[in-house]
Amino acid sequence: MVNHTRNYLLDGEQASYIYYNHKAKLGGTGIVLYLAAEYQILTGDKRYSDWTTRLARHLQGEILPTGEFRDYYIYLDKLVSIEKNQEYFSFYYPGEAVCGLARYYTLAPVSEQQPLAEKLHAALKFMLEVRPNTRAEHYTKIPSDSWLMMGVNEMWKVESLRKPEYANFVFNDADKMITQMYQVFDAPYPDYVGAFYYEYGDYPYADGARCEGLLAAYELAIKMQETEKAQRYWQALKLAAWSLFHLVNTEQSLYSVPNPALSLGGIRFKYTRQWFRIDTIQHVASFYAKMLPHWAQNNEN
Repeated sequence: MVNHTRNYLLDGEQASYIYYNHKAKLGGTGIVLYLAAEYQILTGDKRYSDWTTRLARHLQGEILPTGEFRDYYIYLDKLVSIEKNQEYFSFYYPGEAVCGLARYYTLAPVSEQQPLAEKLHAALKFMLEVRPNTRAEHYTKIPSDSWLMMGVNEMWKVESLRKPEYANFVFNDADKMITQMYQVFDAPYPDYVGAFYYEYGDYPYADGARCEGLLAAYELAIKMQETEKAQRYWQALKLAAWSLFHLVNTEQSLYSVPNPALSLGGIRFKYTRQWFRIDTIQHVASFYAKMLPHWAQNNEN
């Protein structure tokens, strides 16, 4: 990641972004900042601290005066102007940036924490109050901004980053997800249970990304001691985890594939689609990895 970094001056200070495939995406730098901050927090190794600070400085600079993030800094080797930001819109990149900045917060110098908090609050205000109106076409019946749900869960680790409306957003989206999830008592077929649907009767849509958002809601409910919510989300998470198993290529499910060895262990895009995508595999794997400790704590077999 360091090798894919480009440096520049931002208001007289060094800042850095991740550059790859002729682009500098907000989400790419956001995820890498999360990685860098997580590494330093867990290991205590500060060898990358200057790099981490530069990444955070860039992301803060990408929060426009309106609170909106600029989704691409560079697109096909051209700087994206603020005026053209609407042409390069991404629904998910801002949530990824929030994840990174929230995780970085405790590493920031004390003198920089308050400005960072103000920037994050401005960004959340835009995403929760303004964006649903200006980008209404991107909102679906099944909530899909799991990155922002995870970002709020990260923000809750810091008292000055908490606001009730942020938790309300996470819980409301989690409740909507469960409403659009096939249950044991209403699924048209047994293997539909735990998967999502837009309209009842749709083919099952098992989605690791949305499951990560639901897991973030569960973790947030635990932090807030919302026991009833946590129990409801946990029951839904167990069903969701079961549905995701249907996406995993096993020896039994590969009877029709010309080269089973190449596909074994992979995670398909949908029950009936054989596509492999790095993000769909990553979301499912991340979901299971993050759910596992909770599984033990809940005394599940």
